[in-house]
Amino acid sequence: MSDDVLMTSVADGIGRIRLNRADKRNAINEPLARAILAAMEEFDADDAVRVIVVEGTDGSFCAGADMGEALAGAEAGDRRLRRSMGQRTARARCWPVAATCGW
Repeated sequence: MSDDVLMTSVADGIGRIRLNRADKRNAINEPLARAILAAMEEFDADDAVRVIVVEGTDGSFCAGADMGEALAGAEAGDRRLRRSMGQRTARARCWPVAATCGW
């Protein structure tokens, strides 16, 4: 397992974004959100990537926002970051698909 909050790979036209905060059930904090945005930019610029699959590690897809950070006062910045993520997804050449567990 990597110490990075996010791992990426590309194979057969599929860009993979793997959330790597298993100890927090892959909850999204600011570093992870910024890494997701960077990976989406990178994949969108790569014509070989036709679809982006977002997945989690260790049996969890994503618990949502990291509430520990939100309660610590990062909420205003989180709102701006979430808006950036939504805008980035809306203008993407290839949209992400979530590989969730179970449901």
